[in-house]
Amino acid sequence: MVKRGAETCMKCGFCMSVCPVYLVDHVETHVARGRNMLINTWAEGLIPPIVSYKEALYFCILCGRCESVCPAKVPNVEITLEARNSLVKRRGLGLIQQIIYQLLLYKRGFLAGLLRLISHVPGLSQKDAPPLRHIADSFFLFSKPISIPKLRKPFLRERISSLKSKEQSKEIAFFPGCAFEFIYPEVGEKIFHLLRSLGLNIEYPEGLLCCGYPVYCAGDKNTAKKIALRNIKILSDYKLIITGCATCMSGLRGYKDWFEETDEYKSLAEDVSSKVMALSEFLANENFTFSSEYSGSIVTYHDPCHMKWHHAIYDEPRKVISSISRIKFIEMKDEDMCCGLGGAFGITHRNISLELQRKKIESIKETGARIVVTECPGCMLQIAEGIKRFSLPTQVLHIAELLMTG
Repeated sequence: MVKRGAETCMKCGFCMSVCPVYLVDHVETHVARGRNMLINTWAEGLIPPIVSYKEALYFCILCGRCESVCPAKVPNVEITLEARNSLVKRRGLGLIQQIIYQLLLYKRGFLAGLLRLISHVPGLSQKDAPPLRHIADSFFLFSKPISIPKLRKPFLRERISSLKSKEQSKEIAFFPGCAFEFIYPEVGEKIFHLLRSLGLNIEYPEGLLCCGYPVYCAGDKNTAKKIALRNIKILSDYKLIITGCATCMSGLRGYKDWFEETDEYKSLAEDVSSKVMALSEFLANENFTFSSEYSGSIVTYHDPCHMKWHHAIYDEPRKVISSISRIKFIEMKDEDMCCGLGGAFGITHRNISLELQRKKIESIKETGARIVVTECPGCMLQIAEGIKRFSLPTQVLHIAELLMTG
């Protein structure tokens, strides 16, 4: 499947005009055209799985911009993910990856405790350091220098435990993901309260795991499917699933493609994927109106790649923001350009990540906005780091933090 997909590439080079990584380093094998040629050659057995081949696969940030300009509509993200999975099957995972992906992700509380202990080790933590980008990416800490802050307790489930419904209605499930559970629990709490204030019977189901998407992107498709299956079994009884995390939304919607047609859980995965909505998508579709404590402020919006390029969610967050009275919205230049995080990419390819971050901060600065809104905790981390790095007098908010019910 990877070979056939890569072969459809016309080698026209249109992708070179939009690829955020290529626009920084100008390396042919780091853009879809060159990477597809490598994948095709490797699939034909003409080159061994050399280190440079693996590097080319993981230099892709998986933003999906290349697909928007591709005349042949080549599914470059899918091709790259399948190539990573093929490489993992052939060469296996590193020991740390195996431990994190196949064991610790099944016990997120245990992993949180482990990270909390690690954060107290001298030299590994800074009081004002940016939070760990994603629980599922933590294995990189053993090979790449990064500061680990204290996780924010109480965690989300503890914060909203008193709001648990006595009788579960199975109407709407809230899927917070790892970031809103451990890193930004106050934002997860805000999302939960916002939805409850709208009169929705929303629940945070017990037993949910990481969405599995970071594991899937790393090439460990088998473990990702096991994680997905646990979530699918829990979420299948609900009529609607809402998440405030762009990555989780993309992962949950992708479950339908993680299982083969012959798999007994294929139809169940498709059903769950069809029920998933991003927060702003849901709010815009329902035509809710809002007020805001930030009324009178100049606001700009950053589009997470998983919303704009993977699922064409662009107008919806703008509709929500425009429903707030006395908010002045200014579109930034390259609003839908990747901020440079890309999950583990922001750790493993730090120099390129920082350059993409710089470009994003410049775009924000040009608007004069004092508030930049987005709908991805990873983007929030990356942009907040950039704002601090360049001393910009701007605040980063999740879209839920901007809203109050009127």
